[in-house]
Order: sequence, then structure tokens, then C-alpha cells
Amino acid sequence: MTATANVQVQGVKQTLKALKDIDPALRRAAIKEMKTAVQPMVNEVRSKMPNKPLDNWGEGGRLGWDVNQVRKSVKVKFGGRKVRGGSGNQYPLLRLVIQSPAGAVFDIAGRRSNGRSPQGTAFINALTADWGRASRTAWPTAEKHIQDVQRGVLIAIDKAAAEVNKEIRRVN
Repeated sequence: MTATANVQVQGVKQTLKALKDIDPALRRAAIKEMKTAVQPMVNEVRSKMPNKPLDNWGEGGRLGWDVNQVRKSVKVKFGGRKVRGGSGNQYPLLRLVIQSPAGAVFDIAGRRSNGRSPQGTAFINALTADWGRASRTAWPTAEKHIQDVQRGVLIAIDKAAAEVNKEIRRVN
């Protein structure tokens, strides 16, 4: 059985909005706590980024491989746009992103096609032979850590909701 990265929690957006109105610093602390829950996953994705995926992968230009820059580009973003095709109002709470173009290409090359040119096909085949199928780092790591991340995020949300409720009771 594989874990999915889709967890639905009702009232998170309203809780965070209320928290922002009550105490913006507390909201920032809740978001920071959520991001902390994801940090082991981020660290593992960073560690899985190779020093150089292919011998002939160049170092210059937009898609050049710089392992330090690629590893630094693995981040967690808070929030995002409404989920297309989702039922109701679904928004991502946290997203794992690889901001480096080279890192993103390494991770997902070959996911939608086998290449549009002979060079592209050879590139994807070489990556697949050495590192496995797309997604090579991010998604397998997310599936491995999803339950721990969910637990940490839900704890942070529960703490934030408790603070909002405490403040509401105090005002009333």
C-alpha cells in the first residue's frame, strides 16, 4: 500500500486567517512549525541529489549542474493556488518544490514522454538507466515521509486552532 500526498483538513484556511487577525506572530510560528515537520523530507531529497547525474552534464548555463545550488533549491512553500480538478475549495497547505531548473529536469525528465528528439531520448534513457524512472527524488521521498509530515502538520494546526479558540473565549 502506498501513501498519498493528499490530506484534507477542514477549516485550516479559516483558522490561519483568524490567527492572522488575532496574532500575526502566532500565525508565523504555526507556519514555521509546519515547515519544520517537513524538514526531514527536504533534507532527504537534498541528500539524494547526485554530485553529477551524468558524466556529460555540463556545468554552465540555466540547466548546468551545480550540486550545491540544486540542493539549496529544494524547499517547502506554504500555500498555493486552488487545486484544479479538486472537489470544492482545495488549496495546498505545503508544497515540496525543486526550484533549480537542472534539479527539476533531473527529477522529472521522462515523466510525460521519452524525448522529442534523438538527443532527448538518449538523455532520458541515460537518466533512467542510472537513477530510475521519473520522479527520481521528490515523489518517492514524499511518499516515504508523508505520514510523519501529516502528523507534524496536524499537530501544528491543532495548536493554532487551540490558540484561536482560547483567544475567542477570552474576548467573549
